[in-house]
Amino acid sequence: MHRVVPALLTLLLVLAVGPVARADQPGGEIPEGQRVRPRPAEPAPAPPPMAEPAPMAEVFKRNHLSVLIGAATDSDKTVNNFNGGIEYEYQFNELFGTGFALEGTDPSGGIRSMAGFVPLFIHPWRGLRLTIGPGFQLDTNQNSDFALRTGVGYRLKISESMTLTPEFNADLVDGDPVYVWGARIGYAF
Repeated sequence: MHRVVPALLTLLLVLAVGPVARADQPGGEIPEGQRVRPRPAEPAPAPPPMAEPAPMAEVFKRNHLSVLIGAATDSDKTVNNFNGGIEYEYQFNELFGTGFALEGTDPSGGIRSMAGFVPLFIHPWRGLRLTIGPGFQLDTNQNSDFALRTGVGYRLKISESMTLTPEFNADLVDGDPVYVWGARIGYAF
């Protein structure tokens, strides 16, 4: 009897389920027309959670070359002349830099014809830039005078290397200020 019960159970299982073919056994092919129930697939293991990519460190570029397009006004604010120039800045670190600025002004207004400065640039916060430095000014008669530049600007990044810096400067020449304002379009490298 102990052999009959397992045989009956096996027969009932074969009749209910059908023959199960195993490919790892000889003759494991399934005859055509017979139904085989597939074994349920094990669920694939969940992939590990994606780590957030680390933020890319911004590359600090020490050199900055820019072109100024703006205007210059005398201390009486009666004459506005076109003012254009070029500026180079070398940053020692993220706070301090130095360089030179050469600017030309339309001499027809009588303000000045050219100015040059060797400023100290201070970058205290984000794009804010403070300027102070000695220089010279050539007036319309080509007389040279000592000048002191003070100014403020805010450097905006246009792209990885391009910048736009609106700025305002006051150049003191013999106690009389010349106000220069405009925008610098620059390239950092």
